[in-house]
Amino acid sequence: QVVFGLSAADAAAAAAAIRDAMLKSQTLKGGNHPLFSFNAFALSAPEFGLPDKIVMGDGILAGYAALGFGDVAPQAIYAHEFAHHIQFENGYFDEAVPGTGRRVTEAEKTRYTELMADAYSAYFLTHSQGLALNQKRVEQFLEVFFQIGDCAFSNPGHHGTPNQRMAAARFGFSVAAEAQKQGHILTSEEFHTRFVAIYTTLVAPDA
Repeated sequence: QVVFGLSAADAAAAAAAIRDAMLKSQTLKGGNHPLFSFNAFALSAPEFGLPDKIVMGDGILAGYAALGFGDVAPQAIYAHEFAHHIQFENGYFDEAVPGTGRRVTEAEKTRYTELMADAYSAYFLTHSQGLALNQKRVEQFLEVFFQIGDCAFSNPGHHGTPNQRMAAARFGFSVAAEAQKQGHILTSEEFHTRFVAIYTTLVAPDA
């Protein structure tokens, strides 16, 4: 009723028909298919009395496990979503997008925070005091994961292109490698300052 503007009777009939078709579908396994929970997101809604959460569908875990990334996908996806909680805590969702002297679109705001989360997660995944995962293995997964990147530049859900997402991750890798040599762990604010300084360079090739 809400999405398609159907009457209550028509919505009930449509829902019943879809349910029946899904239960009979061998391809969709009666509805128990990774497609239906192939997502993960961070939730911060204190105004509704809810605790901060990271929600990861079993479908996204099953899907990437089937592709051979069961050893790295859960950690990488979780790290990306945890980075969004850093943004919630530090107010980064409300800040200006670097390099823009004009009012930015919702798509540009989303791209900025998504690329920042990519960079934060790459830093944590490969830092010796983080998860200390092998960078090449993480990159192999991200090459696949970042195909979720897109070229829908005007879409409010725009995450950045695959190239931009990988550039953000490689920035995170490089900061982790540099910090490891110095035996240093950056604060979230220190990392943010570095990301802001390099942001326009990260998006330039596909801007």
